[in-house]
Amino acid sequence: MSNNPSPAIAALLSFLFPGAGQIYAGHPRRGVLMAIPMALFVIGVVLVLNGTINAIGLVTNTQSIAVLLVLNIAFVCYHLAAMLDAYNLAQRERRQNGYQTPRSAPAALIVLTVLTLFLHGTAEAAGVWGGNALAELLPGDPNAIPSASFAPEPTTEPTTTPSASPMPTSTAGGSPSPTSAPTASPTAPTSYPPIDPNWAPAQDGRLNVLLIGADAGRGRTSLRTDTMMLLSVDIESGKAALFGFPRNLIGVPLPAESKGAYPGGVFPEMISALWRFAAQQPNSFVGSEGIGSECQFDFECQRGWRAITGALQELSGVPIDGFAAVDFRGFITLVDTVGGVWVDVPARVVDDDYPDPDRGRIEIEIEPGCQFFNGNEALAYARSRQQDSDYRRMQRQQTVLKAVRRQFDPIAMIPQVPSLLQAAQDNLYTTFSQNDIQNLALIADRVDVDRLYQVRFTPNQVARIGGIGEIRTRVRNIFEEPEPTPRPTPSGRPQPCPPPG
Repeated sequence: MSNNPSPAIAALLSFLFPGAGQIYAGHPRRGVLMAIPMALFVIGVVLVLNGTINAIGLVTNTQSIAVLLVLNIAFVCYHLAAMLDAYNLAQRERRQNGYQTPRSAPAALIVLTVLTLFLHGTAEAAGVWGGNALAELLPGDPNAIPSASFAPEPTTEPTTTPSASPMPTSTAGGSPSPTSAPTASPTAPTSYPPIDPNWAPAQDGRLNVLLIGADAGRGRTSLRTDTMMLLSVDIESGKAALFGFPRNLIGVPLPAESKGAYPGGVFPEMISALWRFAAQQPNSFVGSEGIGSECQFDFECQRGWRAITGALQELSGVPIDGFAAVDFRGFITLVDTVGGVWVDVPARVVDDDYPDPDRGRIEIEIEPGCQFFNGNEALAYARSRQQDSDYRRMQRQQTVLKAVRRQFDPIAMIPQVPSLLQAAQDNLYTTFSQNDIQNLALIADRVDVDRLYQVRFTPNQVARIGGIGEIRTRVRNIFEEPEPTPRPTPSGRPQPCPPPG
């Protein structure tokens, strides 16, 4: 508080925190009243950072974005009013004490006004752009998933296995794991933020999402779905399972609407080729009406996605609630945008003929241990299959996905949102809408990635469990098996990955 306050300093203080300039100019009560809206804003930011307020819901819903944009306009008016009021109060105090206003004060006020308009205008423009980008990225497309030919299984609570006779838990290829443990005695359920009970995937208590990696690289006339995984989450308990389907699985059943496309109603080629075959044949497969065989060159060809999601739905025996498909360039951009990823590599990987999306055929060599990968390196580790098999490849893909999920920090990613949205617009196709994102985020927060059931349906494993028809049984009953215990790091190294610090 000053008897000779500077109008420029008063305006600057209220630019930094509305009300501070009024207190400096000798009007503390007025300053406190003026500071109330800003104090509420700061409290809101703290609640968002602490997770009390769901930030995902605020920035991914059309209605909430519109409200935030209106509040931003109101806030800029409040911000400018606070600055001008502090300036005038300081100016009046000077005059009452016989001092003139410095010549530089009006120029300082103009600069602060322009800076305020620029900051709030930038936020408004970013909000409008982000809202439009989300609307384009997440339009929702329920027609990309056909109706299942089977009735959903009734929801049941997972059973508790007595400690005297533990069941084997899921491991790579489905064999028993030496690190498995019987399900622990029932404990009080964890309290989670509620999921919207009217949300369609919540109706049967289980969320099933297909994750698809699409390859449209050099020398390809169309798209191949080389990576296919089903993420299934029990909504109430947060238990989650990740099922891997190999690209070379043959004889996958087609959905009812396209069973006439091939004898016996099964696809006779490798499943990775189904998307292209369906996109080429508008008379045999449903979707993308009015578009002929040229649909195979469109990443958003609904006919291709409808065929592959329908086939995997019939194969798994659970209704697919949605899917997210990303091409490999999008995966590279995602990993680079989040700053890279630490992966604990259990064994050396060598591939002298790896098909890099940008550089053609190259040689890669990845040593075991805790390794830091950029986007290209993470893709190469997950995608290479020359030295081993599709089974090991699926294992590496699941390892990378778990590492990305474990190291992903939503708050730290806020400055990268524009880059992530741009990458998603160019390389992502999904059936989810903006209204789904908040519930998906709430469910993701329930999942413990270190207790993830992991099953990889290799051809040998399919033969061991009794054929393709038995895949349904395994998928449907997965949560009746004992929950996996956290495993040691894949490489067996004692130090954590990522390393501390």
